[in-house]
Amino acid sequence: MKDTEEKAGEPDTEALLLDQATTAAVREYLQLVQTSQHDHIEIAKEGPPRGAIFKDVKVSGGDAGIIYQDTVTTMALRPFHLVRPLFSNQKPAWKEILHGIDGIVNEGEMLLVLGRPGSGCTTLLKTLAGITDSFHGWSGRVTYEGLLIDTIKKKFRGDVVYNAEGDVHFPFLTVLQTLSFAVKMKTLHKIPKRSNQIQSVTNSILRIFGLEDTTSTLIGNDFVAGVSGGERKRVSLAEVLSTHARVTIWDNSTQGLDSSNSVRFGEILHEYSKTGNNIAMAALYQASDDLVGLFDKVTILHEGQQIFFGTIEEAEDYFSSLGFERSKRQSLSEFFISVTETGLRSTKEGWQDRVPRSVDDFVQCWKASTYWASLEKAIVDQQDAALGHDSQMQNDSHEQKKASNKPEVEMQEGYILSRGAQLSATLQRAVARLGGSAFYNTPDTTQGFFSRQGVIFFGILFNTIQTLGEVVTQYARRPIVQKQQGFAMYHPGIDAVSSLISLWPLKIVSVLLFDLVLYFMANLKREPGTFFIFFLFTYFTTLMMSALFRFIAAVNKHEATAMSIVGVLILPLVIYTGYVIPKTSMHPWFKWITYINPLSYSFEALIANEFHGREVICSTLIPSGPAYQNISHQNQVCPVTGSTPGSIYVSGDLYIAASFDYYHSHIWRNFGILIAFFVFFMVAYGLAVEFVPQVEKGRGDVLIWLRHWGSRRNEKSQPAVAPSSADELSDSQGFARLKRSDKSFSWNHLDYDIHVKDGTKTLLTGIHGYVKPGTMTALIGESGAGKTTLLNVLAQRTETGVVRGEILINGKNLGKDFKQQTGFVESQDVHMSESTVRETLRFSAQLRQPLDVSDKEKNEYVEEIIKVLEMQDYADAVIGVPGSGLNLEQRKRMTVGIELVAKPSLIFLDEPTSGLDSQSSWSIILCLRKLADSGQAILCTIHQPNILRVMGSQVENTEWADIWQNSDEAKVVEQDLASLGAPKQPSKEKDAKQDSSSISKTSLFHQYQLVQTRSFQFYWRSPVYIHGKVILNLAAGLFLGFTYFQEKNSAQGLQNKMFATFSSLILSAPLMNQIQPRFFQVRDLYKSREEPSKMYHWSIFAITLIITEMITNLITGTLYFIPWFFAVGFSHNFQGNRGRSAYMWIMFMMYELWVSTFALLIAALAPNAQIGTLLIPMSFVFVALFCGVLQPLSQLVQFWHFVHYASPFTWLIEYVSSQFPTFQPSSSELTSQNKGPLHHRPP
Repeated sequence: MKDTEEKAGEPDTEALLLDQATTAAVREYLQLVQTSQHDHIEIAKEGPPRGAIFKDVKVSGGDAGIIYQDTVTTMALRPFHLVRPLFSNQKPAWKEILHGIDGIVNEGEMLLVLGRPGSGCTTLLKTLAGITDSFHGWSGRVTYEGLLIDTIKKKFRGDVVYNAEGDVHFPFLTVLQTLSFAVKMKTLHKIPKRSNQIQSVTNSILRIFGLEDTTSTLIGNDFVAGVSGGERKRVSLAEVLSTHARVTIWDNSTQGLDSSNSVRFGEILHEYSKTGNNIAMAALYQASDDLVGLFDKVTILHEGQQIFFGTIEEAEDYFSSLGFERSKRQSLSEFFISVTETGLRSTKEGWQDRVPRSVDDFVQCWKASTYWASLEKAIVDQQDAALGHDSQMQNDSHEQKKASNKPEVEMQEGYILSRGAQLSATLQRAVARLGGSAFYNTPDTTQGFFSRQGVIFFGILFNTIQTLGEVVTQYARRPIVQKQQGFAMYHPGIDAVSSLISLWPLKIVSVLLFDLVLYFMANLKREPGTFFIFFLFTYFTTLMMSALFRFIAAVNKHEATAMSIVGVLILPLVIYTGYVIPKTSMHPWFKWITYINPLSYSFEALIANEFHGREVICSTLIPSGPAYQNISHQNQVCPVTGSTPGSIYVSGDLYIAASFDYYHSHIWRNFGILIAFFVFFMVAYGLAVEFVPQVEKGRGDVLIWLRHWGSRRNEKSQPAVAPSSADELSDSQGFARLKRSDKSFSWNHLDYDIHVKDGTKTLLTGIHGYVKPGTMTALIGESGAGKTTLLNVLAQRTETGVVRGEILINGKNLGKDFKQQTGFVESQDVHMSESTVRETLRFSAQLRQPLDVSDKEKNEYVEEIIKVLEMQDYADAVIGVPGSGLNLEQRKRMTVGIELVAKPSLIFLDEPTSGLDSQSSWSIILCLRKLADSGQAILCTIHQPNILRVMGSQVENTEWADIWQNSDEAKVVEQDLASLGAPKQPSKEKDAKQDSSSISKTSLFHQYQLVQTRSFQFYWRSPVYIHGKVILNLAAGLFLGFTYFQEKNSAQGLQNKMFATFSSLILSAPLMNQIQPRFFQVRDLYKSREEPSKMYHWSIFAITLIITEMITNLITGTLYFIPWFFAVGFSHNFQGNRGRSAYMWIMFMMYELWVSTFALLIAALAPNAQIGTLLIPMSFVFVALFCGVLQPLSQLVQFWHFVHYASPFTWLIEYVSSQFPTFQPSSSELTSQNKGPLHHRPP
């Protein structure tokens, strides 16, 4: 042990030797891709050394002032804020993120970027990769092989790739599908045996990263089961390597990997760079000496300033010359970063007052050093030497493109495949991702005219509504497409179009099945040609609407905004088809919509298709009755538009010509117009995805404040990093008041099996261990070893599989209140982003501490936890989302705090240091250590301990389980487990009584108060969602109001008023689509953290969400009702009777409440947002189809009468229709033959 401690702080020279298997695998890969892929930037075989040079790189980001949390009020005042700069000379102050960074990395070299969180490491890497869209601006010079980064982005895209910290993949693709697609997109199209080559390269990459056993497993994500977190990270790394880029840039790419796999990744990168003459630049946290030793150069950043650039050895010598001393057992990366932290750095004797302290001191020392002078000279020398070679290199590159037999335009953009090949490949991947009875037997008489129009209109309406769900899917795809665009795999526009095309076969099936049922059950014309035309138009209408809605999503950054626009757009598309309101009744200010409405052309063609050539017998002749039994048909007339006096038959062609001005000769003209609309929207969709920015300007890890707090704390405009100095952490006074645990936790002979496709798979076998009060136990192991699985089993958080063995507390079986008595800190920091830190901690304390503890005591305990976790500086900051709000360390501290405020007897933590740098990790672990010393029992998984290198690739064949079982230490553990057992279990009756009494720590009413308050805050601080609802309702009310403006009390006017009411009901579909994403956001939080912890009852979750949504809909629904009610002219019917007007408002508000509850019900039944949006059209069918408007009750099949009465639309329309006054039609209305059908059939 002594020898180990002495050598722990020094690099292990044996570990620096590259693993032979890794070296061979990487070289095999490089040899394979040389024949199938193409280096766009030509390697300089002669002349000066070439590589990457960056000089005086500066970046400015978000507003340097205070950043406030947006609310409904601030969003309402935003127009005034936008106008204010026009009358003010004050210019916005932008925060400088980077201040003049320099560096040079030659071919075959690796650069390590180090710095504390917030120092600018990610910003530097993104800038070097040319990803600057999220910044306000940048300046400086970045070149690769003598080419500017702007040239690289335009002509050699894919030679410089950036791998972000997060792992974003299509969760329902397997590992093999993901990687083979990546290889396919980077493999030349015209090479011999291309499919074999793709398979060979893919297999090589799988071997390099040890993923051979996961090929058929789904990638998954945080909510979809798939490969482990470490394996998902390796898939991300493999995907980047598959691009065969000349320059690879890695941002904290070892997050989630254990020490062994982290070093293995470094070895892969080292061999890839050296053998392939490539360049690698990486920012790493918690990098071991074995990993750091693989890099050639290092640059260190501090508060956006560069304080060193050079080799690893030079960096150690440089900081030693400044008076800093490397502590015992401190890794090199920790030493380089610790020099900027007053409480963590060590100085030589007598140098305490001479070392640099401020960032300006460090910059001054750096620029006065010989290392800085050498760097500047190297940059100047290489730039001068390269000037004479730039033009020749570009000419050589041009010749190489010609030799590759690829289109010049594609090669200039840096893509390997042509657009056609990209389309083919993305289509293959997209494919891998992948009410007729209401009108039953429509009569063949004039009585069926209205129903035939209704069934055709319904066919168009349903296919329009069901494409609404495609808006949601576009936002789930964006981060993945953006990442792969950065790899130059394909154009985003090509992928967008291919994803649209990939659905065409599926839509053929779905539309055909829908049409078959609807068409033949509704007894439409039984002719093959007419059915084919019906299918052709409904199919292309569906495709056209799909492309339109996707285009709207592509030009909007927020889903709520896109849904508002789509919801408003649906109304003119549906209303101005010519069915809901005939052309002759349209007001001139909106009649033009008909001519630019693609649905109107589909409706005209389908009506003409159905009525052409029909001679329909008249169902009722005038005059008729007992007094006219012997009258001749020559003296009778059919009261249907287009009829001929003296004839009992009505020509379908005359009927549609007189009623709608429709003609059969327009069918194929209309089809051409529909195709033109479809092509236009599809091209517009592709161009929007390709060229419209899909990301907003980033704020960075800058704290966001509530306005009333931020106005008093101007100093909070800068990022607040939690103190981590040793002096501050050594103060344990705050720990004294923490609840001390008196319970021991043990497990013995633990097995865990799950059911898989081929039978049963064992994940855990014979596991035993314990945690005593006042101790902290770590679960360590390689990626995929089962650390998180064991932790979930012990914490009772598994939902599938079979667990065998003992899990005991103080020797007793676990009670029903076990989850309430313990805390579980997940590796993902899932929080309500609109809440503040203090609000979140108080929420947890109020719900999880016993009811007999006063609110004052709970809040005081929260303040103690804030002090213990050193969160005072940002306790009133809004949590935000990663990249805009709390940084990683602050979020992790808060996640721990949420569990601590509950006073748990045991805390489980899953990888609490994942993604953090060494100092932040040490700060978190030291805090946990102090919690344990104060009496807390802690069990946690650690993903990068310093010992796993021994258990990694160097001793792969060792049976560690057998060694452990036969060791003396294992026997000691067995003895300890025996001593923790209880001689006798209490009676089951007593246990049950105790469990039931402690299941609920707070009353249901108290739970409701707290959760309802948070729900109101959540909505108030979500202005994009609220404003989206306001815009949708207000715009719809105004539009419908002026569409049916001041309708008269005539036959046509009353029918239009009825359709004005029905049009209002169409609004329910986009309203329900708007609600659902909101529901899934809240439900994910509840399911992942709050429900497992038994914070509050599930009914409270449902009730509070329903009430909040209902109140919101009442307010926004009123904004719809007021312009609609007065503009249509309903107020004329209620003159002198305000009570009836108020009652009509109440009826509409009941409809708004139904929309809220029904949308939430559908969302609750759906597993995810995508499925939820698919359920809405079918639900809409049942409530809209049977309400009596599209098909009168008298003609509705008897079986569906119960749905008619169950539909809420029925009662609203019936009430509105019952308010229509009695009137005497004029003679012109009775005899007119050139107006639309006078069908007023209120339900």
